[in-house]
Amino acid sequence: MKDVVNALGEEEWAADALSLLLFARLALAADADSELASCEFGRTHHRILFLVAHRPGVTIGEIVTLLRLSAQAIQGPLRGLIDAGMIEQQSSERDRRKRHLNATAIGEEFLAEISNGQFERIANARRRAGDDSYDGFVRFMRALMEKADREWLYPSPKFAHIEDISKRPTRAKTKKRKKA
Repeated sequence: MKDVVNALGEEEWAADALSLLLFARLALAADADSELASCEFGRTHHRILFLVAHRPGVTIGEIVTLLRLSAQAIQGPLRGLIDAGMIEQQSSERDRRKRHLNATAIGEEFLAEISNGQFERIANARRRAGDDSYDGFVRFMRALMEKADREWLYPSPKFAHIEDISKRPTRAKTKKRKKA
């Protein structure tokens, strides 16, 4: 890997990595789009359902924070998922203002259907890249994540050592001035 960084240079390598991440994300999203469209759902519906299924009892506030959307922006998609019987919401016993979300059996089944193509793509990529590449990939992706997101996704302290590269100071791109 150091050979690739040395051959390209750090900035070129980072630009290449950003391009790879963009197109991989587009391909993964496209794998679910036709299934989503058949229910008149979009990618926000998918993201909400994924988070709710991953963490039963998640609050609407957590979803807003994780997706970096406003409460108003998720209300329509969330209402659609609730109306379709894919998500149930319950008021918190301690704080009636908080609503906890849970995926229903219908929601879990739909998520499995729309994620199937994504799982196949990921499994095929892992086979083509080789199992030895997976650990480095996972460490790299976790290091890209914001610390709060990583803690939400992996609440176990066993991942606490992974560096949060998003908080690193960035190098300012400035041209060096010639001294006169």
